[in-house]
Amino acid sequence: MDPQLSLVIPFYNEERNVDALCQRLFPAAAAAGVPFEVVCVDDGSRDRTVELLRAQQKLHPELVLVRFARNHGQHAAITAGFASARGAWPSPSTPTCRTRPRRSSTWSSASAPATIW
Repeated sequence: MDPQLSLVIPFYNEERNVDALCQRLFPAAAAAGVPFEVVCVDDGSRDRTVELLRAQQKLHPELVLVRFARNHGQHAAITAGFASARGAWPSPSTPTCRTRPRRSSTWSSASAPATIW
């Protein structure tokens, strides 16, 4: 089934946040009750971010990994994530969960998920 919700998260040297984010994000997104994907964009990380994201990808098939060979910046990473997103409701977030995905004003209350966490 195609996702309706696409969470787009840029990563740059975020190895310390990957596992905590996934432990919190995937159960919360599943509880929203709509098909979803999590588009993780690695922006040229030099630490173990990609390795940890690939391990999470094995546990969570909803995780889509997009990689840059070098750092292009957060804006470029979010833009690439949105370009890769298949859901009708794309929403950016951060690897630290400081920016929470929220319901867009263009979503109807009957068809859109509520705030994820």
